[in-house]
Amino acid sequence: MPATYNAIATTTLTATAASISFTSITSSYTDLVVVVKAKSAGNNTTFGLKFNGDTGSNYGSGYMGGQNGSTLTTFNSGTSASFNAQSQSSEFAPNVIHILNYANTNMQKLMFSEVNQPNGYTLQYCAIWSNTSAITTIDVGNFDSAGNHWVTGTSVTIYGIAKA
Repeated sequence: MPATYNAIATTTLTATAASISFTSITSSYTDLVVVVKAKSAGNNTTFGLKFNGDTGSNYGSGYMGGQNGSTLTTFNSGTSASFNAQSQSSEFAPNVIHILNYANTNMQKLMFSEVNQPNGYTLQYCAIWSNTSAITTIDVGNFDSAGNHWVTGTSVTIYGIAKA
């Protein structure tokens, strides 16, 4: 039986903002999918996910990418304050982030994402939140610099993948 995606929360900005927060996330699903359609006030603003108000060095992320047959680029942050992906200033860039076993209290949380940018550059991200707590809140935003980085119309939807 194929997985069923249920939209459990959506926010669309009506004014510029630095982040979007979701609270009281139900634990009744297996995994989460976070769909971010972001347009930044600057060029290629990086954004991240934070869970349960954790602002410590409990996140690790990395990516690899390439453009139109170019040499592969890689990066590994070791530990960082957020899970990173890109948003564009020229258009609303879609980002789909999968969070595996988000409610399981016996394992750390793994995430992955693929971003296809309009310039032909493709990035594949992976990340970990080194915590075994169930995820009940998610903050999505730019945590590396101050200011309102996202413009009106930016939206974030969280989908739950139904348990089999």
